[in-house]
Amino acid sequence: MPSYALTHLFVKLSISLQYLRISVMRFEKLLCYVLISFIVLQSITYCVLAFTLCTPFEAMWNRHMPGAKCINITVMYSVGLCLTIAMDFAILLFRYLF
Repeated sequence: MPSYALTHLFVKLSISLQYLRISVMRFEKLLCYVLISFIVLQSITYCVLAFTLCTPFEAMWNRHMPGAKCINITVMYSVGLCLTIAMDFAILLFRYLF
């Protein structure tokens, strides 16, 4: 899943940087910078969480290891995907507002 998050990061960054490039007003540029910062923070957080889901790391594949502890993976993926969809709509909304 980290590759999925990184792919979305670069696609959304390219779209947001294109908006930044064609923005004229200062407010539009500020919104672009805010949008870019949210995209980067969300992607970095998602990647870090994806690598730290289980301790030890091998428990991601074998959850029946002795002493393995994992966070609720379904909730983590659901929240991550909801944030991804929300950012997609924010980019789309930004496109039609300005």
